[in-house]
Amino acid sequence: MKRIAQALPVLSVLSLALLTACGGGGSTAANNNTDSGGGTATVTSFAGTVIDGYIEGANVCLDMNGNLQCDSGEPMATSKADGAFSLVVTGLAADKIKAAHLLTVVPSTAKDADDGGKTLAEAGKSAFSLLSPAGAFVKTDGSSVTGAVISPLTTLVSHEMISGNTTLDTAEKYVRERLSLAANTDLRQDFVAKKDAALTEKAQMLAVAIGGVKAAALADTASKATDKDALLAALTYLQTEVIDLQAAYATAKQTNSTAKPLELVKAALKTDAAKPVTANLVAEAKKVSNSAPAASVVTIIEQGIYSAEHVLESCGSATANYSCTPSYFKLQGSGGKIISDRDYALVGSSWSQANNTNMDLVLTASGWVAEDCPAGQSISYAADSTGSATAKLCNGQIEKVSARTVDASGQTLAALGLYPPTGFESLTMPSGSQLYWFDFSSSQDRYNLWTGNKVNKWVWNPQTNAGSDVPFTSLAEFIGHYSTANAAQGTRVGWSGLQFSFDAGGTSAGGTVTLWSSYQSNATKTGSATYERRMVNGQEILVIKAQAPDNDNGDLVMFAVKDGYLYGGHFRLASVKNSSNPFFNKTMINAILKAGNKPAVLD
Repeated sequence: MKRIAQALPVLSVLSLALLTACGGGGSTAANNNTDSGGGTATVTSFAGTVIDGYIEGANVCLDMNGNLQCDSGEPMATSKADGAFSLVVTGLAADKIKAAHLLTVVPSTAKDADDGGKTLAEAGKSAFSLLSPAGAFVKTDGSSVTGAVISPLTTLVSHEMISGNTTLDTAEKYVRERLSLAANTDLRQDFVAKKDAALTEKAQMLAVAIGGVKAAALADTASKATDKDALLAALTYLQTEVIDLQAAYATAKQTNSTAKPLELVKAALKTDAAKPVTANLVAEAKKVSNSAPAASVVTIIEQGIYSAEHVLESCGSATANYSCTPSYFKLQGSGGKIISDRDYALVGSSWSQANNTNMDLVLTASGWVAEDCPAGQSISYAADSTGSATAKLCNGQIEKVSARTVDASGQTLAALGLYPPTGFESLTMPSGSQLYWFDFSSSQDRYNLWTGNKVNKWVWNPQTNAGSDVPFTSLAEFIGHYSTANAAQGTRVGWSGLQFSFDAGGTSAGGTVTLWSSYQSNATKTGSATYERRMVNGQEILVIKAQAPDNDNGDLVMFAVKDGYLYGGHFRLASVKNSSNPFFNKTMINAILKAGNKPAVLD
């Protein structure tokens, strides 16, 4: 969640409205449950099974209006002891059934077959919810329904589809990648009936995590999460942090091989590597719950959109940020090409185009290349059938771009979740104001290196009785210097809010790190994580597999050598969502600028 008042990162066309989509396409639910087209389905019932273990006493509905609640008038049933349910769908339009998601609310009074007849409450579990894309089980013409499955695995697929704008197949591909499952793994299967022990345990882990993170989000009173927000926060956690969760779960299992998934997940969620940051997760969830999928990303980009920083601050005041410079960014496309990708800074009382140098590099098959387009080149884009767009970057990478829109008319900045500076919380947006959140996803892993500063070590020179910063020139030197054996003297890495040291026993392929409360000598240990050394396109990369507090959800800390010096950056798995800063249409940006006594944007 970015703040208008903060110095947001200078946005390139890539990071601007780009974004990391989670997935979701023709799967947004219909906005009512009446038969209004698409042909009436010939089926009269929609039957299936609710599975973690088989769940009895869960409330199942066909969420026709997409509000993640079971409402009066929607097909509804209660699951039986074997998890079975059957919904009456007589008279519903086939297209509306296929576009909806099956929602299962599992209360604390429900019984999971894994718990030997105990209720969730008696087993020490939190209530949770599950989802499944109805369209996955309905024939194209709506003439028949195969046995539906609602499980933690299908829940992740539905969330991919709901929170972004992608197809069922793409959503399933992302989930398989994130869970390290084989490409042919059937995510819609009854894994209990098939006696797939590994998949069953993975599903149990996910279900417990959904309940645990949802409960934590509701308990975080400052975030003011609704039940829907809390569910989306839990699913966002799994969307971005499931790699860390699985690693922490495996570590906990090595320590106690006889523990049940409930105890293992609880232990994993307490580690620094996998601990959920509920405030951030709820903020991301509210983007989804308070917005609607954009009908056309291309239309939004071609009208021209804006982001801003420091425009509500008085940069000459004593309390102003040290880097305080009012500025805004404009992005606009035309005819499938980005034609405006510019930053403007306030010079005196007028806006002037800024000359910002982006120090970010991205790793491609050709090695490290600039993230920004060179002079004379531009990003191209094309619309797809779901309303999203595919962008081809100047470095050759392909990004899937989706967006969500918020009608900001009559709403305050605080209500919109934009965290304005003191005094502007009640600033109300005029009629016609639109707020946009963009997401992007990539079909390949993404490695970004920031070359603004080298990674240095502090070296004392007894001859001069002074110390100086000396750049690292290799990963081996970096790992050796920041070994856990030297940590007692405060020799620890502090990067993006993550403090760590390298444990003994590491190899050329990787090892473990100890996580610390700070990089100072009196710090305490807070956990551990793994690290990996990998060769990618001829470059050696070091990835720390722990979420850094100052990074976006899903961004892992990484290091690499470029031109003989070590630099830091971030790594993002191909299937992990990334979100942009907030963008505004011209009406909204000019209202914000006017409130901050700044001139309107340049045409």
